[in-house]
Amino acid sequence: VAGRAVSDMPICCNCKTEKPNSGFSKKQAQKARAGGEGLCIACADEAGGGAGYAAPATSSASPAASAAPSKPGEAVTWKAIHAKQLPADGKFSLEALARWNGVQLPMCVGVCGKVVDVSSSDNFKVDQGYGKLWAGKDTTYAMATVSLKPETANKLDFKLEDLEEMQVKSLAGWYKHFTGKYPVVGTLQEYDGWDFSEIEKLAQEMPATNFASK
Repeated sequence: VAGRAVSDMPICCNCKTEKPNSGFSKKQAQKARAGGEGLCIACADEAGGGAGYAAPATSSASPAASAAPSKPGEAVTWKAIHAKQLPADGKFSLEALARWNGVQLPMCVGVCGKVVDVSSSDNFKVDQGYGKLWAGKDTTYAMATVSLKPETANKLDFKLEDLEEMQVKSLAGWYKHFTGKYPVVGTLQEYDGWDFSEIEKLAQEMPATNFASK
C-alpha cells in the first residue's frame, strides 16, 4: 500500500496512528502490519480489554472475530467497544439480534419490541437454561404464555388482543422485570406498528418484581 513502506510501522485500526512495535501487543502488531484489525495498546486499554485485547468484528468483518467465551457456558462479557456494534439507528432485525447470543456478541433478548442486554445475568448462560432458549431471540410470546418451549421464541404470529388476561399480566410483569433491571439497547423492527402501551402502563402499576433472574 502506498506510504506504508516508508517506515513499515503498524497502524492502529482505531486511532489510525502509525506506531512502533512496542505500541502493540505482538499479536495485534502482526494484524496491523498485515492490514487487518490491529489495535494498539492504548486503544485496547481504553476499550477495557488490556494490551492483549483483540478488536471485535466491524461491519466489514466476520462476527466471529468478536472475543469468544473461553469455556462452555461462559458468555462474552460486555465491553465499551460493543456499543459501536449496536445498530446505528437503534433498530434490530431478528437476524441482527441473533448475533447477540453470548457467543458472537454479548447476550441480548427481545421483549415487547425492546432489545435488552442480559449479559450480566447469572441465569442467562450460553447453551444453558434461559440462555439456550432465548439468547439472541425475541421472548415476547414466551413471556406472555410462560412457555419454555423453543418454538415460542421468535414467535410473531399472534395478536396482543388475543392474549388472555393472565397472559397480559404475565407479559407486563416480565416486561417490567427485564426493562427495569437490564439496559435497553435498542428496538426490534419486526414490532414496528405494534402498540405495547397497555402492557407498559400495566407494568408501571405493578409492584417491584422479585423474579429469580439475576
